[in-house]
Amino acid sequence: MLQFNATLSNELTRIFKKRKTIVFCSIDIAIIAIYVLSRGVSVTGSVTLSAMGSLLSLHGLFFMIVFPLYIFMETMDIFRGEMSNLTIRNSLLRPVSRTKLYLAKACAVCVFIFSQILFVSVSGAVASIALGDPAGTLLYNVAAFVISFIPMIALIFFTAFVSQIVKNGLLGMLLCIFFLLISYAAEALAPMVSAFLFMRHINMHTMLLTGNIHFYGIFSAMFIITAYIGVTFTAGALLFERKEF
Repeated sequence: MLQFNATLSNELTRIFKKRKTIVFCSIDIAIIAIYVLSRGVSVTGSVTLSAMGSLLSLHGLFFMIVFPLYIFMETMDIFRGEMSNLTIRNSLLRPVSRTKLYLAKACAVCVFIFSQILFVSVSGAVASIALGDPAGTLLYNVAAFVISFIPMIALIFFTAFVSQIVKNGLLGMLLCIFFLLISYAAEALAPMVSAFLFMRHINMHTMLLTGNIHFYGIFSAMFIITAYIGVTFTAGALLFERKEF
C-alpha cells in the first residue's frame, strides 16, 4: 500500500505541475465568465436580456463536453504519451508492480478531474449567488457536480483502456470522442440501448437532489458504472502488464 501511495503521489505531482493544469483552469474561468455575462448583461437602462442558462445548463456543458475532453487529453498524455517517448521506463524502475502503476495513473487522473469539478462547481455557484440566486444554490451546485463525478470515473478507466490498444494518442482521443458521440446519439435515438452506457447517468444528480428517488434506478446506474470500471480496469491492466518498453 505504501508503494501505491508513493506512486500515486508522484503521478499527482507530475500532473498538477504541468502547464496544462493552468490552461484547464483558465478555460473553466472563461466559460463561467461567459455564463455570468450571458445572465447579467443589461441593454440600455430599461431592457435586460433574459437569463441564457442555469446551473443545470452549466452542469451539462461541463459534464457532456468539457470534462470528457479534459479526461481524454490527460489520460492519453499520462499513458500513451509516456509510452511513446519511453519516459514510462522511469516509472517502471520503482519498486511497484505494473498493475499498481496502472491503477495509480488512473487514480491520479480521477483526483485531477475531481479537483476540476470542485473548482468549477464552487466558482459557478458563487457566480450564481452574485447574480441574485438563492444561497442554497451553492450547496445544490456542489452536490450536483460531485454526484456527477461518479460516471466520470468510468470514463477515465475506459479512456485508460483505449490508451492501451492504440499506438497514437490522437487516434485514442478520436476513438473516445466517437464513443461519446455514440452514447449521446443512443440516448436520443435508442433509449433502451443507452441504458447500458454509463454516460447516460451523468444526470443522476437530478434524481437524488429533487427527492424523486428510485432505488432501482440508483442501483442500476451504480451497477453499470461499477461494471464498466471493473471490466476496463482489468482489461487495461492486463494489456499494460504485457507491453514491452
